[in-house]
Amino acid sequence: MKSRIGCFAIFAVLTFGPGLYADDYGVTIPEDVSLAIDKVVKLVIDTVPHSASEPALVAVRSIELEDGVPPFGELFSFTVSTRITTAAEPGLEVRAHLPAYSYLYGSTQMDSRNVSEGDFSAQADYVLIGESFETTGMLHLLFQIIDVKKETIISGLEHSLLVDQWLFDLLGADDYSEDDVYVESDRFEPDSVDSPLEISIDETITDRTIGPPGDTDWYVLRSDGAGEKMIIDVYTTGETDTYIEVYGPDDPTVLIEENDDGIDANARVRLLMGQGQTVWVSVRGYDDTTGGYYSLHTESASFDGDPNEPDGSMEEATRLVLGAEPVSSYILPSTDEDWYYIDIAEIPGENVILSVQTAGDLDTYLDLYDGDGIELFSNDDGGDGENARIDMFLEKPGRFYARVIHYDGTEQGEYQILADFTSATPDQYEPDDSRTGARSIDFGMPQERNFTPSDDQDWVTFELAETSTVTIATYGDVDTFLKLFDRVGNMIAEDDDSGNDYNASIERMLQRGKYYVRVNQVEIDSFFGAEYRLEIEKR
Repeated sequence: MKSRIGCFAIFAVLTFGPGLYADDYGVTIPEDVSLAIDKVVKLVIDTVPHSASEPALVAVRSIELEDGVPPFGELFSFTVSTRITTAAEPGLEVRAHLPAYSYLYGSTQMDSRNVSEGDFSAQADYVLIGESFETTGMLHLLFQIIDVKKETIISGLEHSLLVDQWLFDLLGADDYSEDDVYVESDRFEPDSVDSPLEISIDETITDRTIGPPGDTDWYVLRSDGAGEKMIIDVYTTGETDTYIEVYGPDDPTVLIEENDDGIDANARVRLLMGQGQTVWVSVRGYDDTTGGYYSLHTESASFDGDPNEPDGSMEEATRLVLGAEPVSSYILPSTDEDWYYIDIAEIPGENVILSVQTAGDLDTYLDLYDGDGIELFSNDDGGDGENARIDMFLEKPGRFYARVIHYDGTEQGEYQILADFTSATPDQYEPDDSRTGARSIDFGMPQERNFTPSDDQDWVTFELAETSTVTIATYGDVDTFLKLFDRVGNMIAEDDDSGNDYNASIERMLQRGKYYVRVNQVEIDSFFGAEYRLEIEKR
């Protein structure tokens, strides 16, 4: 039976002498709990002043949990008291305070006749108090030693214990929710990357547990070697916050997919598996304190193949039509690269931007090249979410190439790519794309600006009549980069992220004269139309 013991107004007072050992009540104390007890004992002995000539009496109170005293709180504190007594420190006396109807009387070999109820007439010199609170899978203990006369805390410590079955039983409570259940290892254990549980395609394995918290379950999934490539959805169901990682193909050390964003707290990944491939799937809790029950599912879907393959080089590039519907493609395997070409016969007007971007759930990386294969721009997350986007002012027609890869070559999956013209809406200070075109900025007068296109450079200039300390800073949700130049173009300082979040900031003492500032986005994270504020202050 699990029940939480409340706080009682009547306490039993136990004054310890030789021959009384809390460790001998028929309760086996686990090693981690015993080590925690020893830490508290050492804290008392080392920090409470005592000697044979000036003895000290320490009152040890039971550990509370949610305004009550659970059985564990009694057992822990009583064992602390007996071990201090066993240490036989000259001048150090200890007294344990237990509820009058203590768990220890009925559930251990301790008899209530061994103790007498007292009126606490002997004033303790020091009091050891303990409190506790629970997080998922962990019990956190906080101890303080209080000098009664001075009413001050002289020392303390914190310690955490993993809630295993033994501790869970001694924390028993009437008001636990269905989620507050100790989770044991399931019948499929032990499993590991070297000895995984085999799961077939289109199979569900139920009654699995992340238990105890910190457990990781391993599976191996093999395609049957027949037919073409296939799409496999691997996902969990249940109330446990799960995290899935997939390794392979055919190598359990190479991470190719990971996810924590399925339905509710579940995880879900989509794989593209080739003929005869093997992948390893690990399922764990969101963190080391998460435990609970779940089911793992694998579901297959037909895969007609990537219609654009082969497209692994500039010579094999697939045509991307401006303004057409997005083209669906796949990064398969995770190190795959897809090439596209875009033909522009003429530029339809002034300030026209070529915009190339990806869409989908895959973290893509995009490179743009001219017709001669010279790289023009690169981008990682300039689009929505983790998609890439490149915006480029068109100066002349011609052929351009786009290359798509996964950000770091560790994931595979489906994505879409599209290209179109976009109308540019530069800020009021344009054109200011060079030092000779720099716009004046007044001290203390912010300028609202944007990067149009994403590779836009904004130049400003200011002049000092006397030596001053100048602060140049950007503000906004943009990863900016600042450079400061003197009047002839020599760089004085540069900065990336010294401001708030990813904003740039430069503070410098400057002599009288004219100066220039260049602002641009950090290329890998740049995006079209990004807005920011530029301010320059002096003192």
